Amino acid sequence: MLRRFVSWRAPGARPGPGEEGVAALEFAIVAPLFLALVFGIIVYGIYFTIWIAVTEAASEGARASVAGLDTAERVSLATAEVTNFFNAYGPMLSLSHATVVAEQVPGNAGAFEVAVTYNLSSLGLGTLAGLLPIPTATPTATVIVSNGG
Repeated sequence: MLRRFVSWRAPGARPGPGEEGVAALEFAIVAPLFLALVFGIIVYGIYFTIWIAVTEAASEGARASVAGLDTAERVSLATAEVTNFFNAYGPMLSLSHATVVAEQVPGNAGAFEVAVTYNLSSLGLGTLAGLLPIPTATPTATVIVSNGG
């Protein structure tokens, strides 16, 4: 009975009856799952790269703002640093899709806030949203630092 289920062919032998389409059937079952896994890795890799870059840009902008003597200088330093950071990322990130807000924290004269928001709609990741849900289409990072004195 075991011999009936175990199939062995000599090298170069032709498939037996009913075995012609087995490879095509296996490919049809496995290929969509494999492709979904590969595209998921690519899409989430891009998403997390941008999310980390936005967080790092906000941190660098806030860190640069500490050197300013007044609010206008802090805004200028923070915005320039975020711009430099986005330019360093080259084709991956574009400053035209980012919103940078650098301001004194309302009601707290001793704190300065840098917020960076990036719009992912330019990358076309939304077209895969039915298959691969993206956590948010606009990753945002906000960093608050002390004015120092």
